[in-house]
Amino acid sequence: MKEQRAAEEVRVLNVQPIDDDEYEGYGGYETTNPIHLPTILSHAGGEAEAGAKDLEEDDWEECADVYQELLDGCRRIYRTDDRKRRDRLERAYHHWAPQFDGMVDTFMTWSLNEERGHHIPEEIEGVPSISVTVVDVFSTTKRLIPLIDGRYQSASMVRTGVFPSSPLRHHHAFSIRTLHLFHDLFCRCPRLSIQPFIKSLCDVQGFPFKPYLMHQFSSAYDAYLEVKSRIRKLVAQTLGRDSPNWRILHTCPCCQNELVEDDPLEIRMMVAMDGNDSLKRVERRKDGLPRRGSDDYFLSRVSVDEWAEENWKNAPVLVPQDSFQDWVWKTGRCEEKWHNASDKNTGKSWAKFDENGIFLLICRHGLVLSLSDMVKSGEKAKYSLAAMYHFLEAERQYHVSNGEEAPPKGKLCFSYDVGCTNSKTMITEYAYHTDNFETYGNLSKFLRNHYNQALEILGTAPSLRTRMHEAGIRDARVIFQWMKEEAAYLQNLSREPPSETLQMEYYGKLVALKECQAVLKEARHAWLSYRPGEHDQTLALERAQRHAQENERKILADIHALEMKLDVRVRWTEGSKQWEEAGLLVTGAKYRRALDKLEGLLVSRIFELSRLNISGTGYKMRKHLASALKKRSKSIQSAIIEYNTVADKMKPKRRQVNWEEVVEYAFLSEFDILRDTREDIRERPWAVPANRVIITQFFKVIGAEDELSRVHQEIRRLITYMQREKDELITREQELIPTNPMLALQVRNFRRERGRFHEVHKKRLLSITKLPGFDWSTNSKYFFPGTPLEKSNYTNLAAEALTADRGVEEDNNTDDDDEEEEDEELVNRIDAFLSVATDVLEA
Repeated sequence: MKEQRAAEEVRVLNVQPIDDDEYEGYGGYETTNPIHLPTILSHAGGEAEAGAKDLEEDDWEECADVYQELLDGCRRIYRTDDRKRRDRLERAYHHWAPQFDGMVDTFMTWSLNEERGHHIPEEIEGVPSISVTVVDVFSTTKRLIPLIDGRYQSASMVRTGVFPSSPLRHHHAFSIRTLHLFHDLFCRCPRLSIQPFIKSLCDVQGFPFKPYLMHQFSSAYDAYLEVKSRIRKLVAQTLGRDSPNWRILHTCPCCQNELVEDDPLEIRMMVAMDGNDSLKRVERRKDGLPRRGSDDYFLSRVSVDEWAEENWKNAPVLVPQDSFQDWVWKTGRCEEKWHNASDKNTGKSWAKFDENGIFLLICRHGLVLSLSDMVKSGEKAKYSLAAMYHFLEAERQYHVSNGEEAPPKGKLCFSYDVGCTNSKTMITEYAYHTDNFETYGNLSKFLRNHYNQALEILGTAPSLRTRMHEAGIRDARVIFQWMKEEAAYLQNLSREPPSETLQMEYYGKLVALKECQAVLKEARHAWLSYRPGEHDQTLALERAQRHAQENERKILADIHALEMKLDVRVRWTEGSKQWEEAGLLVTGAKYRRALDKLEGLLVSRIFELSRLNISGTGYKMRKHLASALKKRSKSIQSAIIEYNTVADKMKPKRRQVNWEEVVEYAFLSEFDILRDTREDIRERPWAVPANRVIITQFFKVIGAEDELSRVHQEIRRLITYMQREKDELITREQELIPTNPMLALQVRNFRRERGRFHEVHKKRLLSITKLPGFDWSTNSKYFFPGTPLEKSNYTNLAAEALTADRGVEEDNNTDDDDEEEEDEELVNRIDAFLSVATDVLEA
């Protein structure tokens, strides 16, 4: 229909005659054939070639009427564009790609000029220029861009401090400080999109919002990010940090900067894995462009697919041999208990997405080790397995390259959560910014808070010893024995015996038979005593009697089958021993169902309370959660009443609970203690509430001792890393200044960024020495630099360069050089020691 309408329309242009005088007013151009008539063009074309025909004055009026009629009912004619968004992105990137190298060089030149206060004039004699509309934070102006760089105009634009909004036609551009402002705002608040930022610029500059600016800004911002990413790679290459596994092995200075002075720890490093479901991408009919990210952050899809279930499902399961750990391994997995982790509950809803989210691996301090796209698949295990393998394989290759055949000392702890929703971002840039400006800057805060918390917990050790003495606990081994008894008890509760299940079912059928027979008796009595009257009810009474008889036959058939399975020769009757025992089993089952319901409501309440405090939760979501909590509280109170009612019918009666007690449960194991229905465990020492408080506090103290040892080690590692990185960056910067001042400036900017965090780290680490309970005489050694096990990559590169320059002369003086290196290293350590010691003494 649209094509038919378009075929009937024509476009009328130049409907008024243009006189020679009027035509000369348009720039004074001459023409040999001035136009005195309108040109009528159809889609077929050819009218212009046919020549213009003179029209009479009356014809002009007719033409005007026709034109007005067409104008009133005209409909826009759109060109059919078969290109998809994917095609436009690919075409744009195809044109951008060869320009990035020049843009990187000119961006570093612009940075150097800004540092020195130099500015490129808009007009340079003998140099052509283009006029571009430049959007800045507070103004939008026309600027002349001198084309002084090579082949592409984009490089010349970047040299003057602006980024083009398209790869080919350069009519609009955005200043670098505008792009930098949005970049910093976005990295601090990933929910900030381009639209509100552009609207804010329009409001500040006092003109209406122009939607096309969003697309232009998006293109310029993508080019800006690509240039920034390439500059980071140049800096990393200069510092010897460009190997594929360098970042994952050196992400966290506290976890991975091993020192000679380190004390052996049972767990050498703790990492966590998780996946989100907010970074979805809907599957297209054709394969879409995958998320492009930094090579050292993202795992390839091929490496992830190698760990698909079909490749390892037949492998034997490794289970620890110890009985307690065996039970924890078999029954402690939460995916069977929490149904939201089940594939069948998410498979249908996720089937429409090509990418379901992001899976990440982080250290205990929050620094990102690796990322991977969760591609459309029902499997979730392969992402965790691929992340673990990638990290362990990088460690193995590193140790093999150093000539170490034995595995690292200490265990590696992986933690995995089944459900999480992270914020929606542009992923790689956000991860880089968060690692280097947020998480790294808070390392010392993390250490100080954990140190303070450990000291506070250790301060409760005297009161713990008093409470243990009052409870009759003479030895800590008693507590571990209690834990084994509780584990054995909980292991027996994993499932009910099949015989008990059949007995409860048989008991239920007997109760149902009794009730059915009562209904049948009543129906027979009603039918026998009925006397027909005005409204005959004979058919209705016969039907009710017939239905009761059919129900009785069905129940009897089930009873006969169960009696065959249970080998019941004499049917149980009310009041018999078997009847009473089966009744207790049924009551116990109702008790457990009431307990499960109460537990589920409380767990939901805990999750909703935690989400209320999340900064990213919007107002509507908080109101919804508050309303849900209000209803949940009423449901919990009803569940408590239901539980107490069933608990009172138990033999022996179970412990009653109240609102104040239930909402304070900190661990789900508290519910497991209430779950037993076969024996009364209230008198067992490990089930007494007072003793359970002692057990919890006991393990907190043990954990605080381990945490204090780990934090001491991490403090020394961080101090050593700061001193080492500072010296490395200063040395490399000084070497680059004569040969490549632009790259030297980028190294200096990186040193400045790290330097401001290093000053904050020093103040926070020194504040630890002022905490109550800190012992300087014992722990002062952890606040001075140590000796790294690994030499700097840049130091190795510099040594190789010197060796190549000196040639044979290097070999003749090997012993003397070794002594000089040892002396120099000793001097550097002493200087670093004295610099930190001076800060400590001054504080």
